[in-house]
Amino acid sequence: MTALGLPAPALESGRARVAPLAAAAAAAALGGVLALLHPRTETALIGAIAAVAVLPLLWRAAQRRLDPFEPLLIFSVAWLVLFVARPAAMLLTDAFRFQTYPIRDGFIPMLVMALLGGAGFLLGYALPWGGALGRRLPPLPSAWHADTAVAYALALVGLGTVLFTAFLLQAGGPDLSRSLLEGRGDAGPDYAASTGYLYLAIFLSIPAALLIIASGGMTGRLRRGLVALGIAVLCVSLVQAGPSGTRSWLLPIFGSVFIFWYVRHGRRPAARTLLLLLLMGFFLGINFAREARSPEVRREVGLWALLVRSVTRPDDAWDAFILGPDTEMASLLSLEATAVPSRIPFQHGLATGHVLVHPVPRTLWPGKPRPGDEILTEELFHRRRINFAPRQYTPLGNFYMDFGYAGALAGMAPLGVLARLHYAYFLRNAANPAVQALFAATLPFWVVLLRGSVSDTAARLFYVVPPLLLGLALARRAGGSAPPEAAP
Repeated sequence: MTALGLPAPALESGRARVAPLAAAAAAAALGGVLALLHPRTETALIGAIAAVAVLPLLWRAAQRRLDPFEPLLIFSVAWLVLFVARPAAMLLTDAFRFQTYPIRDGFIPMLVMALLGGAGFLLGYALPWGGALGRRLPPLPSAWHADTAVAYALALVGLGTVLFTAFLLQAGGPDLSRSLLEGRGDAGPDYAASTGYLYLAIFLSIPAALLIIASGGMTGRLRRGLVALGIAVLCVSLVQAGPSGTRSWLLPIFGSVFIFWYVRHGRRPAARTLLLLLLMGFFLGINFAREARSPEVRREVGLWALLVRSVTRPDDAWDAFILGPDTEMASLLSLEATAVPSRIPFQHGLATGHVLVHPVPRTLWPGKPRPGDEILTEELFHRRRINFAPRQYTPLGNFYMDFGYAGALAGMAPLGVLARLHYAYFLRNAANPAVQALFAATLPFWVVLLRGSVSDTAARLFYVVPPLLLGLALARRAGGSAPPEAAP
């Protein structure tokens, strides 16, 4: 067991034993160089955050265990983009106005939040609790009746389609349907606020598709017919996520199939494949999708012209990304630090604790508490009629709103424990097709969580995890046992 409580490398060589020290020294050197180049408190904090984010990457690389499917590495990349690259760009361009607000006074508090939150996540990941529990949880059934599973999956996607259609009929009928098919447009961001159970039901196609695809691979070889059927079922969710360009759903839709293919074959994407995917994700999934989801932009510029501009002008694409809405979390947290607790009081647990009552429909409980990020957005943007778009603060937004800096540290630690549990459970049962499907369906949501909030991510997972587990339980074959444990 290594110093941070991570699984020991397969070969405990001298090089592997000194890896944590070497990684720590390299990360500290990076922070020192940044501080020397720009000797200000802000730069020193950015360097410290970079050290927190880079340390796991260097550590895993030194151990030759750099797994792109490990939640720890997803955290590292997210923190580097959101709280190193974005704040550095803000410093270099003096971008300290957000919407109509000056946010310079909240910049250092935001960096402190990010540093404490990152340290809290690593601490939680280092504790042995997540790994121990992940290795002790019972495995999912490794064998089930494929025909039962497929019938259940088709019924599930049918139910999702019926509920989504009911939402369209009761919320706006043909007019709303046209707005959804055109993109965000005049429908606005909150048109499904009171009917989320119907609106999000279309995403039941994600667990349905993975259950069908996994059923096709139980015999040791993927059956093409079931794979094709599963992909067709998955495309049902694009009716909503496609035109709106909702990348927090597009990533799980496409990412789940990509991840399942690799874990089903016991492989990981090569470095060149990852590089190609990163480039495609940046130019198409981020910049092109961000502009193309606006009906007005599509009409004025055209899809082809948008695509060409996204690919041929990488400098503009980078500027739009690093200082635009995709990475605005640092700016939002800076704004929050100027408003909490001076104008908006600490919530003492209610901002995050909303996740416990989130499943209760607001139509049954009109006075149900709202999560902290909604309170912030309503107070800072909607009520002042500055902007009506939804905002994502990262989980730090609610943690800070509850208990200040202590909340940032203590709130991120359980997420680190959960991430470790998630990965350890997968490694313990890596040859189990049911666990492969569950892991593939849930791993992309770490990206959604680290950019969003606990409540929002839990609400999305409600339409993925329980339906998948229910289908496996209903189709379970008597006497089915877990296959042998795969080597980490």
